[in-house]
Amino acid sequence: MVVKRKQSVLFIRNGEAQFETLMRVLKETGYAVDTLGNAAETDQMLRNSRYRGVIADLSMRDIDGAAVLRATRDAAPKARVIFIASPQHEEGAKKLVDAGAAGYFVPPFDSKMVASLLSSGATENDPFPGFYGIVGKSPAIRTVIELIKKVADTSSTVLVSGESGSGKELVARAVHLHGGRAKDPFVVVHCGAIPETLLESELFGHERGAFTGAYTNKEGLFQSARAGTVFLDEIGEVTPATQVKLLRVLESGMARPVGSVKDIEVSARVVAATNRDPQELVRQGTFREDLFYRLNVFPIRVPPLRERKEDIGLLARLFLDRISEDRDERAIEIDQAAMDFLLEYSWPGNIRELENVIERAAILSGGGPVTEEHLAREVRTAAPQPASAGVFDMPFRDARNSFERRYVERVLDRCEGNVARAARTAGMSRAYFYEIIKKYDVKP
Repeated sequence: MVVKRKQSVLFIRNGEAQFETLMRVLKETGYAVDTLGNAAETDQMLRNSRYRGVIADLSMRDIDGAAVLRATRDAAPKARVIFIASPQHEEGAKKLVDAGAAGYFVPPFDSKMVASLLSSGATENDPFPGFYGIVGKSPAIRTVIELIKKVADTSSTVLVSGESGSGKELVARAVHLHGGRAKDPFVVVHCGAIPETLLESELFGHERGAFTGAYTNKEGLFQSARAGTVFLDEIGEVTPATQVKLLRVLESGMARPVGSVKDIEVSARVVAATNRDPQELVRQGTFREDLFYRLNVFPIRVPPLRERKEDIGLLARLFLDRISEDRDERAIEIDQAAMDFLLEYSWPGNIRELENVIERAAILSGGGPVTEEHLAREVRTAAPQPASAGVFDMPFRDARNSFERRYVERVLDRCEGNVARAARTAGMSRAYFYEIIKKYDVKP
């Protein structure tokens, strides 16, 4: 595990108590928070410290949002700037977002969303590449981003499908943040992680005395989301009984807390996600067809990493940059041979697996360049033997050397480091095989 340096946030704010929850959430998320009650001191603070982000309250008398944005860009180009805007300052906040700020929030807001925006990236103008944390230039991911932009300002339900680790929650958050609901909460419900007996109460709330242990009235997540978004992750795990109640909410906009005789109106938008084929679940009879059609108004399929190979290098370098920043060290490089293995691997665990492989490699490299020997064994042994397409861009001698080194490494891997057996497998004399090992400093 990488030991991460605690990152700092500069919070330019007045002394109002409304920000105490945000301060607490930021600290719980792992940030060290420096507060500043005088916007005139912003430049000096930015020059003296390295900040991950800057949060500024536009209601302060002496604050100039554009000046804060410029000062942050000059002193900390990678820092994200987020503004807190009262309703009368909202138009100005929108212009600041167009100028490159990560986003803005109008009180009352969900403090966890501010922390999430601070951590994941926000706009295409953000110095960290990506669209609300979705990183990629491939046609497949650009299609996903265009779909998000089209649906974000509507009230339609969205069904996000894709393999585990492919980034479905990021897509759901982007739908929320890019539309007009961003000022209200984004509530995540991990349907498979909540026991069947509790899920209905979590979603719709309950009345006091509704069941054993219900000592007080409880507001459901659909209520707490207000006019925001309820993200139902792994919707395929929901039981048929709860499916009926979800269908009623989607059809009527009304929900009934457990133990109540009265309906309550809910206005949150629903985005659902599944790593299983929802149509197959319908065919199997485990998922209601009418609920599927209600959820599938606007489907978005998140492509697996193997279908967006163009993004692997960008993601790998982004993860290395983040590790370097967390350690407060110089940038960690990755050599071409290691990158070739990453490009050839099929990534069954998708982006989550790539991030774990890069983190492990960065630890093994000790801050130096990441080479193929630092990659996980399954990544190195699963890649095809022939050199990847990048080899064809090299001079012949370099291409031959790259092939020879990778060839002997692969043979040694298959022979569990036994040089004599590897030489026989390769059809070489042991002496010549040893020469190649010595030439490339390959360690059996």
